[in-house]
Amino acid sequence: MQNLKNVDLYELLGVSLESSVSEIRSAYRKQALKCHPDKTSDPAAVEKFQLLSEALGILTDDNARVAYNKLWNAKRNRAARHRELDSKRQKLKDDLEKREKKAQEEAYYKNAEKMMEKEIERLRKEGSKILEKEKEKLRKEFENESRQKEDRVNPRLKVKSSSNEKLSESEVRSIFEKYGKLLAVVVGKKGTILLEYNSTQDALNAFKYESTRFQIEWIQGKPTLDDVIGKTNVSAQSRGDDFESVVLAKLRRVEERKRMLAEMEANESEKQS
Repeated sequence: MQNLKNVDLYELLGVSLESSVSEIRSAYRKQALKCHPDKTSDPAAVEKFQLLSEALGILTDDNARVAYNKLWNAKRNRAARHRELDSKRQKLKDDLEKREKKAQEEAYYKNAEKMMEKEIERLRKEGSKILEKEKEKLRKEFENESRQKEDRVNPRLKVKSSSNEKLSESEVRSIFEKYGKLLAVVVGKKGTILLEYNSTQDALNAFKYESTRFQIEWIQGKPTLDDVIGKTNVSAQSRGDDFESVVLAKLRRVEERKRMLAEMEANESEKQS
């Protein structure tokens, strides 16, 4: 772990000295998501995540931030002075007054360093409420992301040729991939074909337009009527339509639902007969 006294925490988080606590939190989340231990096992990334966490704790605590700013300003002044001392002009002015000033700066630096160490130790012992809250948000975000991946069901169709013709996998793909991305194609010995689509809409299109040539059944991920029709909100106020236009639009949607429902029921009846 790097020594925090030697790290520019503002540069680490990508913020400025004048940044607000809200801006610092936002920058922390953006950086932390890239190197969170749940996403990578790279030791360097894990170390950076810990460093970001401590930086957040320091820069969102008023006393610790004041101590850090004081130390870092002293460090910059000290570095600037060292650069000046390396120049030819300063070598000619290396007198008692400069030594005394240097001694004063060294004492100031040591004092600021001790204060910074004290604040860091305090934060590590007490913990930072802001840091814990941000860590909890990150944890929930990863849990929700994992849960969504687990809950997702890819649509699958069972297909059989109405004329009992046997198709190769390449022939099956040439027919069904025009409706969307196929995640899997399995061609059985008896001509039964299993298809898995990435999108419900793609599977729905394949079911709709190939049912005349093939016997198609839903194995999983069968859409509801709302998925087939789509949810459309018509707002007279936002579109500037009058009352009559809104009523006609609603009637057209009802008729479209009836037509689609009848079509789906007809397909189901054909498969059963």
